[in-house]
Amino acid sequence: MAEGKEGKVHLDPHAWGYVEVPNYLLDFWQPLLGLRATALYILLRRFAYGEREECWPSLTRLAASLGVERRALSGRTRRRDGVSR
Repeated sequence: MAEGKEGKVHLDPHAWGYVEVPNYLLDFWQPLLGLRATALYILLRRFAYGEREECWPSLTRLAASLGVERRALSGRTRRRDGVSR
């Protein structure tokens, strides 16, 4: 997977691999966290492959991979009425 100039992610059809996702995450945490947070966790697991326990992808890369705007990952959103949550 490579990031283009516009921040779009281009998939390499020749790349292979897999990510193990614990059933505990899907059965217990996903209903509590929601789909976006679960997808982010799985994406981070993908970047921390093999023996690696941490990874440092950019917010731009994560947002492009998830198909959301970068600001959606900033941890703070503003509702239409102007109240931060």
